Amino acid sequence: MTAPPTFSALGRRASAPADPGTKRSGRRTIVILAAAVVAMIIAAVLLSRLSPNTSSTPLSATNPDPNGARAAAQILGAHGVQVREVTSTAAALADARPEGTLLITHADQLRPEQLEALADVESDVVLIGLGYGELTGLTDRVAVEGGGGQSTYQAECADPHAQAAEQLATAGPGLTANPAVTGCFPLDEAGTAFAYGSWTDDQERTWSVLPNAHPLTNGGLDEAGNAALVLRILGG
Repeated sequence: MTAPPTFSALGRRASAPADPGTKRSGRRTIVILAAAVVAMIIAAVLLSRLSPNTSSTPLSATNPDPNGARAAAQILGAHGVQVREVTSTAAALADARPEGTLLITHADQLRPEQLEALADVESDVVLIGLGYGELTGLTDRVAVEGGGGQSTYQAECADPHAQAAEQLATAGPGLTANPAVTGCFPLDEAGTAFAYGSWTDDQERTWSVLPNAHPLTNGGLDEAGNAALVLRILGG
């Protein structure tokens, strides 16, 4: 089975205030890897809806439709982040660096060899939009389960990014409770599934996971605290 294309993005933060909730200081790059997008370069500054550099690919930073993610790219761009989309995992790996962030959307659609290659990147990692595919080649701390209707959920955790957002407008699936993961925005009263999770691994990399991609989309970014959470985990 042929794996879907992927994209990476390289950004440089021209200037940004220090964030006490960020473990590493001096973050200047963001690298994004996603499934099912076309190869494009993003200027990431006030793109017009009539711009020729647009696509209809879900979660693409060039997609201005409700299921795209161009709004987040534009906001990051306004803060000095440049985004480059490509269609190979190798290109994403080439851009990944310790002071950066690697965003992977729909990681469950990648081949096992791609996941294994990405597991050793030196950058922080953000996973957004997960199905029920196997992810053990990338990490063994993520397990996804169904449940959670479209609603607004309270943070109810100590993660600084979740606390800043306070609320998240999203739905299932959720992350199952894992003692190594800080689970936030519980989707049920029992606290067995969460809309967001984070942890720091043995290499001091920060991992952030949003199993439902709605908060990143143009249609969902301005709901509740979605923008606060998404932009903090992507922009450091």
